Amino acid sequence: GPDSGDESYIQLPTLGSFLDITQQVWDSLILLLPQTVLCKEDCLGLCPRCGANLNCGKCDCTREEIDPRLEIFRKIKKNIDEDQ
Repeated sequence: GPDSGDESYIQLPTLGSFLDITQQVWDSLILLLPQTVLCKEDCLGLCPRCGANLNCGKCDCTREEIDPRLEIFRKIKKNIDEDQ
């Protein structure tokens, strides 16, 4: 049961005889949104760093910079590539 420490259960707040799943539905909807909203299929979008319109030309931002919290994944990929 849910008291056995099994992490596959989610506790939901109850409102009388109803379960409040508002937050879970909201989280699911947010995850369904595209990361980049484009006006047409071949649109290059805006630079996520400086906001420059990439359809008008490249900006001076470097694309290699990633969130430092995700750096571990770059190291793991590098190690896998070196082992092959």
